Amino acid sequence: MNAEDELLLAEAEKIAHAVGRMLPGLCEVVLHDLRDPEHAVRAIEGSLSGRSVGDPATELGLARIADPGCPDVLQNYPGHFPDGRPAKSTSIGIKNREGRYIAALCLNLDVSLLAPPPAA
Repeated sequence: MNAEDELLLAEAEKIAHAVGRMLPGLCEVVLHDLRDPEHAVRAIEGSLSGRSVGDPATELGLARIADPGCPDVLQNYPGHFPDGRPAKSTSIGIKNREGRYIAALCLNLDVSLLAPPPAA
């Protein structure tokens, strides 16, 4: 493993934990190590999706690995958690000095908690 890449991942891991701990129950923060797609989830804070450290990369992560031209930031795209709750997600690709994606920092917001209550 490249020491410089590892330093980037260690710094991103600090960010993942800090942001996730700031918004517990509202936002899941996942750091994907794209150097190891079979075990890409390196850190997860505020787990809302049921994923765990060591889980594989998502389709978006695999797309980033395959295409260095993939956008650095994909922001506010809709999704759902496994239990059906709506989510809004942002994925931030992290490139190394060579311009290759080595990680992705992903935020998954539970927007069901932000919806207004149903009208009576």
